[in-house]
Amino acid sequence: MNQVYQTAQVAKLLGVSDSTIRGYKLKHQDALVEGVHWCCDNGANLWTDAGIAKLRELRGDAPQTPALEGVDTETLVHLAMQRTAGEALPIAAQVYQAALVQNIQRILSNPTDSERAAIQQCINPAISALLETVVRLRDSFSLAGQDFAQIRSGED
Repeated sequence: MNQVYQTAQVAKLLGVSDSTIRGYKLKHQDALVEGVHWCCDNGANLWTDAGIAKLRELRGDAPQTPALEGVDTETLVHLAMQRTAGEALPIAAQVYQAALVQNIQRILSNPTDSERAAIQQCINPAISALLETVVRLRDSFSLAGQDFAQIRSGED
């Protein structure tokens, strides 16, 4: 697991009390997953970077995206092996969604040459399809010889 932080450190970082962090952990047990967002060491709760991001999200300080950045694959596999299938499925869905979002963000900010070519191949047909739709819409507004401009202006 990557860097972990004590509850007091997280509270200071977020500008809240220790008890507020403990309250979030109790209130949002379904969203704050042990082994992903926090772990326990000798009775002390330690928070991961993903946990801090999730706490910010729960407070409304961040967009509603999965907070799994910095969670390594080994940790996720270990976590999944400790869970039943029913418990592991939401974690897997969250991991998949986070990976997808991160990959899309990377492609948008820094695409490889092959990704750039694939995007270009998708854009040209999409523009053609959009133009065809606009033409069909224009034609559908042509009623008994009236063109769209006449209908729009209210002329007969």
